[in-house]
Order: sequence, then C-alpha cells, then structure tokens
Amino acid sequence: MQRGLSTARVVQGGVALYAAVVLNGLVGLVFWGLVGRLLGAHGVGVASSLVSAAGVATVLASAGLQQAVLREAAAAGPPAVSAALLLAAVEGAAAAFIAAALAHALGAPVGLAAAAALLALATVASTALLFSLVGLEGFRAYTLSQALGALARVASAALLVPLAGALGALAAFVLQYLVAAAAAAKRLAAQLTWPPRGLFRSLAELQASNYPLVLSNQIAVSLAPYLFQLVRGAYSETGGLYMALVVSIGIAALPGSLLSAALPVYLRTQGRRGEAPYSEILRIGLHAAAPMAAIAAAAPATLLGLLGRGYTHDAATAMAILAATVPLTATLQAAVTLYNHRRSHRSLLATGATRLLALLALLPPLAAAHGATGAAVAVAASTLAALLATREARRLLKTAAATQAALAAATLAVHLTGHTGPAAALLAAAATLAASEAANPGTTRTVLGLARALTGGGTAASRAPLPGP
Repeated sequence: MQRGLSTARVVQGGVALYAAVVLNGLVGLVFWGLVGRLLGAHGVGVASSLVSAAGVATVLASAGLQQAVLREAAAAGPPAVSAALLLAAVEGAAAAFIAAALAHALGAPVGLAAAAALLALATVASTALLFSLVGLEGFRAYTLSQALGALARVASAALLVPLAGALGALAAFVLQYLVAAAAAAKRLAAQLTWPPRGLFRSLAELQASNYPLVLSNQIAVSLAPYLFQLVRGAYSETGGLYMALVVSIGIAALPGSLLSAALPVYLRTQGRRGEAPYSEILRIGLHAAAPMAAIAAAAPATLLGLLGRGYTHDAATAMAILAATVPLTATLQAAVTLYNHRRSHRSLLATGATRLLALLALLPPLAAAHGATGAAVAVAASTLAALLATREARRLLKTAAATQAALAAATLAVHLTGHTGPAAALLAAAATLAASEAANPGTTRTVLGLARALTGGGTAASRAPLPGP
C-alpha cells in the first residue's frame, strides 16, 4: 500500500513538473520562432550561441547544484535552502565571469557579453530557489514560478527583439530567470533559517560528486552548440543544431519530470537504501513520450519549418537522430536519479567521466566532418557509452530497450522510404506506441490515467491506474 501511495504522489508531482516543462517548451517554440522570423537563422545562431555560452559557464561553475539542492532539501528540509543560496552566490559570480569570457571568445560585443554574464548569474540563483521547492515537494509552487518566468520571456521578447535584435533575445532570457527566482523566493521566504554547521559542507560534497556527471549531461545542450560554432563557424548551422537539441530534450523531459518528483518522494518514504521503483517510473514516462519522439524523428524538416526559416537538411537529420534516441537520454536521467538517491559516488563519477570523455573525443571530429549530423551522432553515442559504464545503468537500459528499438526502427523505415511528412510521422508514432505496449502490456492504460490527471480529469492518487500493490 505504501508503494502505491508513494507512486501516486510521484505522479502528481511529475504531472505538475511536466506542466511547467510543457509551458516552457511552448513558450520556447514561440520565442525561438519569433526570433527566427524576425532575425532569420543567422539571428537564431547568434542568440543561441550566446545562450549556450551562458549555459556552459553555468555548468562549469555550478554543475551538480540542482541535484544536490533537490536531494538535500528533501533530506534536511528548509535549512537546506539557506545553504543552497550561500553556495549559489559564490557559484553565480564565477558563472558570470566565465560567461563574459566565453562570449568574448565568440567575438561578441561588450553589450552581448554582459547580457550573457547576467544570464549565467540569474540561472544559478534561480536553480537554487526552484529546486529547493521541488525538494520540499512544492511541485505546484515550482510550476507557478516557472510559468511566470516563461510568460515574462515571451512577452518581453515581443518588445525587445525588434528593438535590440540578439541583445533583446538575451535580455528576455534574463528576465525569465529573475521573475521565476523572485516567485520562488516569495514562497520560501518564511522558511529561511541559518543552516546547521555541517549542512553547507554536505551540500557542497554532494554537488562535487555530481559535478562530472552533470557536466557531461549538460554538455549536450550547452557546450555542443558552442563547440560546434567554434569548429564550423556557421551561425545558421549552429541555430539548427540548437533547435534539434531543444526539441529532443523537451521530449525527454516527460520521463525526466516523473523522475525528478520521484527522488524527494521516495527518499522520504523509503530512505536512502530503499528499493525505489525508478525503472517503473522510467517505463511509464518513456511510453508516454514515445509518440512525440517518433513524430519529431519522422518529420524533422516539417517541425523545423514551423520554427523558423533557413534551417538546413543537415539540421533536420540531426533532429531525427536526437529524437530517435530520446529513450537513451531518459534512461541516463533515471540513472542520475538512482545514484543520487543512494549517494553512489563511484557510479556518478564513472558515468560522468565516460560521457564527458566520449563527447569531447567524438564531437570535434564528427562536427568538422559531418556538420550538425555528426554533432548529433556524437551526443547520442556518448549517452550510450555512459549507460554502459555501470551495472545499475545497464539494468535501467533493459527497461528502455523495447521502446528504443521500436522508435529507431520506425524512424529508419520512414526515412528509407523518403516519406517524412505529417502522415508518415503519425504512422511512426502509432507503430512505436504499439510495439512499446506489446513489450510492456498495460502501460498504455497507466499512461492514459496520467494524461487524464494532467488535463484535469482526475488526480493521479484517486483515478490514474498506478503500479504497485
């Protein structure tokens, strides 16, 4: 009974977190579509390269902060929030300095470099506040904070991009994180207390153990476009790669949201060494995400066409590859969650080092030789290498194997026939879903229950069919 109740809470939290992802994704599509139509693929490339520079700086200065704050807030309660803010203040300043240097290396003028630095600082601050909310199981408060920030970004972009171009796009990003951080701070203010002496150290140690893994995990969306721009020097290609990464990561965020909700819930109900059913959460999330991944993989050119103009065939191929390997991305997220639940330092280090080395070894030569397609192959191959590095991840990979095989087969069939339009995408989605259901009977029924909860037809706790006794 306890497991069923815990899973119900995970579903409720995951639905709330994914609602924020969906809104952020929709706002992101509108935002980049607006930037693309106003500034063209070159403008998207300039803006996305600087956003990536800020992302790289954030990762270098604060990788692992999100995971450490989420877990320690769940384990230690409100005192972890103050410790997280102290750590974020130091790391945010470092991130701002690094972002300015990286933007300068791209040849950005002073104004754009300053905007990139401010974006990095705001990102670190909002991470500490937002994931404190998640760790305290304030899932709805997190969603509201994210929603306010996302709406601030698109509303300000409509005014700033026509006036200031790429600088206006970066300013809109900064405003998003500032608004989200302010909303989260308002919810947490009453709970702030000075942290116990050992809590800051515990938080820093947990972040350090996560650092290599998160650095390698975030490298795909942040460092890959930056390195790609340095290697290829073509903003239009960089913009296409960035959009492909944004779409694939957005799809993988569905199982990722459920897993993020699972960590604080299972940690509190089952303890550090409890047998939390992360593989079950992964299976449910992948089944729900499979149709979206199939559509993006089967009709990438159509999707890119909706997002702007000037994207190349190479960018469409990159999107197909990344969308077709969403199950690998989600499985890596499940492994990260499990390792943090158990504080498996060796697994974190082994997985992070493997992915980091594989990506750095593969990305420059493949991107130089094959453009965005090569970069996408490097990202997918490094994810698979990381999953093979530890026994726990290999077990989780078995959970995703059926969905991954079905998605890859459907994508390959569509592209070999040359029919990559909307009709073929829908057929690919149906075939992927059917194959996944055949391998995991009953999963469709569970996912439909989650969808009903998401659309307000019921609550996960009371109506959605859930696994467990």
